[in-house]
Amino acid sequence: MSSSAPIPDTAEVFINWSVHGVQIQNVVFFRAFSPPVTQAKLDILRGRIDFAMRNNFKGILGAGVILRSIDCIDRSPTSGLTSSILINSPTFNPVESHPSSIALGLKHWVFTPSDLHPSRTFISGIPENRVVGNELDPTWAEGVRALWSTNMGLPGSFGWRYVRVSLYFAGASRALGVTSDINGTELQSLRVSSQHRRL
Repeated sequence: MSSSAPIPDTAEVFINWSVHGVQIQNVVFFRAFSPPVTQAKLDILRGRIDFAMRNNFKGILGAGVILRSIDCIDRSPTSGLTSSILINSPTFNPVESHPSSIALGLKHWVFTPSDLHPSRTFISGIPENRVVGNELDPTWAEGVRALWSTNMGLPGSFGWRYVRVSLYFAGASRALGVTSDINGTELQSLRVSSQHRRL
């Protein structure tokens, strides 16, 4: 998403990793249940994502992965609020991870799993023993999907809803981004995805 249009009552969250020294990033959005966004609310969101990634999610990834930092930005009009934490916490899995270009794809739906334009997340740092040929271990992949979905739901108890953001309509940038609640997460495929995005 390249548009810098504001998104009312919504925080953009950057989850920053490195895989064998290559920097990668997961970007997610959360809308505040009770606007406006305040510094205290943004700090709570950052703390929930920190807890989820550091204590729950990071452990399923392979050796060579480091959770580097989390940055939250309030995208509301005229807001300059941010909340960040430097983490630099490695995984303790003894199994080496694949390169960052090998990723598990997740798609997030709003209405049904057949949404035409789902948002997507790519998870790098897959342990080498979880891929055979070009196929992911289905049990492990399903566990990743379920854990991601659970972790993205955790801020819901603290006033934040996991959302998809639309910044364009009919090929043109929107003046204000539009959010839709994410109601489910599915595996994109059991075939590994080539993840070409880099920081």
